[in-house]
Formats: sequence, structure tokens, C-alpha cells
Amino acid sequence: MMILAVIAGRDLKSMFRKRPDKQHWRFLLASSTLIVIGTAALYETAGTADHSARLGHPVHFWVVWLGVLLAAAAGGLLRGQKRTVLFPVIVICLAVVDAFGTFRATATTIVQRRDPEGIEQWRRIDAEHDGRLDLTAKGGWRVKAAAEARGAIRTNTNLPRKEAVLAGHAALRNRFHLRWAEHPILSAVATGKERFWFADHVAWVVPSDDTFDAFVARTEILGAPPLVLHLPDALRRAPKAGETRVTDLSDIVAINVLPAASMIPIVLEAYRPDELVFKVNVPTAGWLLVTDRWAQGWRATINGEPVVISGGDFIFRAIPARAGLNEVRFTYHPFGFPWLLIVSWGTLAAVGIWAARGVWCTLVRGEQVSDVSSF
Repeated sequence: MMILAVIAGRDLKSMFRKRPDKQHWRFLLASSTLIVIGTAALYETAGTADHSARLGHPVHFWVVWLGVLLAAAAGGLLRGQKRTVLFPVIVICLAVVDAFGTFRATATTIVQRRDPEGIEQWRRIDAEHDGRLDLTAKGGWRVKAAAEARGAIRTNTNLPRKEAVLAGHAALRNRFHLRWAEHPILSAVATGKERFWFADHVAWVVPSDDTFDAFVARTEILGAPPLVLHLPDALRRAPKAGETRVTDLSDIVAINVLPAASMIPIVLEAYRPDELVFKVNVPTAGWLLVTDRWAQGWRATINGEPVVISGGDFIFRAIPARAGLNEVRFTYHPFGFPWLLIVSWGTLAAVGIWAARGVWCTLVRGEQVSDVSSF
């Protein structure tokens, strides 16, 4: 669509340079009229069919297509610089209205009318919709998968409910995460309410397929997972599937002698997409495993002092803890925020202000703009 828009803008600029006569504008008006008539017929025909989806809101339809006629008529009636400026402005406004209207129309989930089970499922999901992003009241509870998931088929129907799941549909896949979700012992470790773990004996390893196999084998022997740690650089540059490292053998030996980590209760104070705050009492100095995914943008403090977040058990977050009470706070800081957002919207605002200046100079003050047709 962007390529078509660029081509259309180029052709429009070329047309203005050639100073089209009345015959060209009459042809544009006539062809636009025929397109509107044909589209109106299609709209009305589709509306009478029993099994046809709606083509969008009628207001959206008539505003856009009658606007096309308005643009064609304005191009034929106006003269000189006003036509050169107003015609593109009308077309751009119509494109914006059409884009938002189309987005609203296509945002509706479509199901077959002959599938009563599917319709009832979406009605139930809609009834359970939760608009809040704060999960504190739910106590950090997480389930293995959404109720609609079937076998290996993932779904993201947990999102309207704001329900935390271990295995959901996502565009980015991680082989260790998938194996965590599929293993009965490991999936139980990262679900439910009590999914925070503590260990005073750990091993630093490089995440690879061989070390993960050793980790799973040790978990099955112990009935609970040990705690293995990973440097942030090791997580960012983890070996690819099937790739081995020279340190794998020593890492496997270290994993095979680890004890099981212990589940430890916490007092949850805040649980939001960009913040996790809780208190925990630990018997000795050691490491806390938080079964939320590790990401480079997370930062942590314990009792107000910053600590380094390491990878834990291949996909989660681990931090050092002191004996006694620990007040833990995780916050998420994505790269470039908010500066990249300011640059993005600031650029759009600058373009809009410059374009409005061109229109003002042409229509109100009567000045000539160097290349208003490019607007």
C-alpha cells in the first residue's frame, strides 16, 4: 500500500506539472462517479446476503467515496495554486479516514456463523475481558495455557482476560521456553501462585542443548529444578540449536551435583507489565529465581540498592539475595524509550507543521511555495 501511495503521489505531481485541462478533470469526475456507483451496488448486495460479512460502517463508506467525488469536483472547479494545494489535501484526508475506518472494521474477530461453539467461546472471552494491566490483585497467579489451547496449538485468548500463562501464542519462539512448557515438572515450577525459588548452591553455565538436557535430567532425579545461572552476554549470544561448546562437558558435570532449589513464599506488592515488587525472607545468602522471562531491559534493586540480573534456568531472571528480609523491585526500561518515541512523533509533527505552513502561505497570504505539489 505504501508503494502504491508513492506511485500515486508521483503521478499526481506529474499531472499538476502538465497543467491538465477541463477534459482531464471531467474524465476524473466521471470515472469516480462510476466507481462510487459500482461500489455502492456491491455494498448493498453484500448487505442482503445471509452469509456475507459486513464491509464496514456505512458512515465510513459514504464519507470516503463521496469524498472522492468531492475531490474530483474540487479539482475541476478550482483554479491555479488553490487546486494544486487543496486537491492533495482532500485526498490525504480521505486516505487517513479510510485507514482508520478500515482498521476499525477489520479489528472485529470473524467466526463462522455455522460454528456455534466458536461464537459462544468468543462471547465468553468478551464477557471476561479485563481492561486493567495491573495484575497485583491476582497475586502473580499463572496458568500453563489459556483454556482454549488444545494440545500443541497455542492461543493468545488469555490477553483479553489479562491472564498470565506460561505457554501462549507468540511470534518469537524460544526452544528452551517450549521445552519448559511441555515438561510436567518444569511447567509446574513456573505456574501457580508460589513460583519463586531460592538456592544457595548454583552453577554458572552456558545455555545450550546439551546443558539443558543435563538440567532436565537432574530435575527429573531431584523432583525439582536446580538453579543454574547465566551471564547476560551468554543469553544474548546463546548457541544455536544443535551447536555445542567446549565448556559443555564441565557445565554438565557442575549441573549433575547441584541440589534442588526450594520454593520460597513472597509478599507481592506490585505486579505490572513494567514492574514487579515483592518482599521475601531468605534463610541464608543465596540466589532468588523469579520465573518471569529474562530480557535485557529489566533492572532490579534489593533494599534500594541496584543488583545485576542474571539469567536463571535458561529463560528466567535470577538475582543475589542477602540473609533476612529482602525488598525486591524489578522495573523494565526498553532501549531508547522515550527518546525514540519523541523522535518518531516529533518528525511527524514537524512534517505536519511544515505542510500546514505551505497551505497557509498559499491560501491566506497568497505567497508561492517552492514545491507545494510534492505535499
